[in-house]
Amino acid sequence: MSDSLVDYNLFRRGGEMVFPLSLYSDIEHVFQEQTSNIKEEIIKKYKDRFSLNRDSSVQPTEVFYYIYGILNSIKYRKKYEEFLKIDFPRIPIMNNYEVFLQISGFGKELAGLHLLKHESLNLPSAKYFGNGTNHVDKIEYVTGNVQINDLTYFGPISGEVFQFTIGGYQVCHKWLKDRKGKELTLEEVQTYCKIVTALKRR
Repeated sequence: MSDSLVDYNLFRRGGEMVFPLSLYSDIEHVFQEQTSNIKEEIIKKYKDRFSLNRDSSVQPTEVFYYIYGILNSIKYRKKYEEFLKIDFPRIPIMNNYEVFLQISGFGKELAGLHLLKHESLNLPSAKYFGNGTNHVDKIEYVTGNVQINDLTYFGPISGEVFQFTIGGYQVCHKWLKDRKGKELTLEEVQTYCKIVTALKRR
């Protein structure tokens, strides 16, 4: 999930797969004439499956977040683990409209957490402590805290959250490692606290 370009070399190298929610008609009207990237026949399939009346509708964003919710389901990932290693995921269409909306709601909440835009992240579980500088001299996990130098640290952070891995990297460690030897800005301090909170709520 991303709300910006996922790779600096995306268009030149062409090695990434991106499935945008929205498209724009042409370069001249970029960010103006926005259309859904989810085809109308897909929306119709969902509506027909739910046997909705003419006045009811299924929104493209609901389908988008439903798919995101399904893809983040532990049960779904375990069931299709081998298939997901070799091909694009296949998304089951629910028969129950209420369950569809519930999963879509979960997907929307997850998207907000993954983009660090969920309102709950404005009150992060982790804080920034110390009287030193914001300079990242080291990354050391000590009894529920992550120290970046001898005088400053982030906490509380559970061992489970600190060790949580995505794509082979420990998220909390790698984020700081990428900034080692540098001074963290206020925005970066706030972002790290949000990352920890989002991982705690995953």
